[in-house]
Formats: sequence, structure tokens, C-alpha cells
Amino acid sequence: ASGNYEGGCSSNVRGLAAGSSNTVLYFTLSTDGGTTDFGDRTVSGQCESTSNNTRGVFYNNATNVIDYVTIASAGNATDFGDQDYIAGNTGVAAAASTTRAVSGGGWGSVVFNKISYLTFSSTGNALDFGDLTIERGYSAAVSNGTRACFSGGMQSPSPTTYTNVIDYITIASTGNATDFGDM
Repeated sequence: ASGNYEGGCSSNVRGLAAGSSNTVLYFTLSTDGGTTDFGDRTVSGQCESTSNNTRGVFYNNATNVIDYVTIASAGNATDFGDQDYIAGNTGVAAAASTTRAVSGGGWGSVVFNKISYLTFSSTGNALDFGDLTIERGYSAAVSNGTRACFSGGMQSPSPTTYTNVIDYITIASTGNATDFGDM
């Protein structure tokens, strides 16, 4: 992967990385060494990603395309579907359970508070999950398989303003995020 705004995801065995080019690289987590070419995404551009132990998904920032790969077998990505909001969104944060991937926030022509989800085992367009408590881009997302937390981020590019808010959602349900606390 080359460029900036790289997205990474993994299984228990392999780690994957993709950057602003369409190249996906992989490495084996239990060994030292460099990366190997995995394949290509269907589109190039900045991306964010998340995974379960089987599939990795890449949210393309230049378009609304979502690609996926099967982590255990190298090869080119396949179009999963489309994000459920406008193209040109950057700074999306993504997390996952074993069943669902969730993504939230981001920049486009406006700052988003939208949360979307998809089901790993199927393909199709992402669906509306609910909203974050505030609009923001470039936040960080983490999950433990049950809850996903979205923390921090930028609320405005000019003048630059940041937030310390942490939100959480229960990945298995849909609905708006709840305030978890502050960083």
C-alpha cells in the first residue's frame, strides 16, 4: 500500500493494508518480515477499513464504493456495494463485530454524524444505522465485538476545531449513538 490515509484490517493470521493506490498488501502476523502483494481494490483512493476473521472491507473515500476481500486467500477485491451517503467522504471511522461492520462520521461537502452498517456474510449497499451524537471526521473507532466506540475527531476544518467526545453503539442493533464520556 502506498500513499496516505491507509486502512488496515486483519484475521487471526494475516494483516492487510491499503492506501491511496488500489494496491492491497498482506503480512503474516506470527512472523517477522515485509509485506507481500495481496491484490488490488476495484478503485484507488484514500480508504478506511475493518474486518471480521473472514472478510476485510475497504471504504473508498473518493467514491461511495465498498470493496471486500477474503483475508485467507490473496486476490483482487470485489465490489461489496455502496456506502449509503454521498461520495467524497473522508475521515470515516470503522469498527466491527464478527457479523457486522459499522462506519461513522466523516467529511464531505459537510461534516457527517451518520452511522452505516453492513453484514459481512452478504453483499449489498450499506444501510443506515443511526447517528453519532455530534458531527465529526477523522475520529477513531474501536470495538470488542459487542460495542463500538467512536472517539475524538475534527468538527471543523476552518478554523480547525476538535472534539473529545466518545460515543458508543451496540453493533447488533440499530439506533443513534449514546454519549460514553470524554477523552
